[in-house]
Amino acid sequence: MLVIVAEQFRHELAGGQEIPSLEGPTVDLRDRVLARGPPCERGDLRLAPALETLDRLLAEGAAASFDFAFIDADKINYDGYYERALTLIRQGGLIVIDNVLWSGAVADPKRNDADTTALRALNRKLHGDERVDLSLLPLADGITLARKR
Repeated sequence: MLVIVAEQFRHELAGGQEIPSLEGPTVDLRDRVLARGPPCERGDLRLAPALETLDRLLAEGAAASFDFAFIDADKINYDGYYERALTLIRQGGLIVIDNVLWSGAVADPKRNDADTTALRALNRKLHGDERVDLSLLPLADGITLARKR
């Protein structure tokens, strides 16, 4: 199973249309996605704030039931997404975190905006996290691979 934490849904499954915000007006996206057939018909599309959705999955007993999580959302909440994803992922599962280098801003001590500070703190935390095996790929804006031990 797969969980994706994303701030915007921009995918060909949405019929080529961009959904600018999950908090604004939306189309009946779930039906359009699921109508595409396998493997989409097995999907469980949830349009809600990400932390709320992840907490709901945990409350429903989904801990350790996912194989993969992809995090690309508001940077300030990355730590919360990571902690919840780590609980949802089974042992040996993979969490992929996008934008961890933030165009080099995380290495610039002059950059102290909220997003950069949050990413910098998460990177420090991940470096010492004994619960995962870690690899940072310096591709594009930086991608972290965290395999749950």
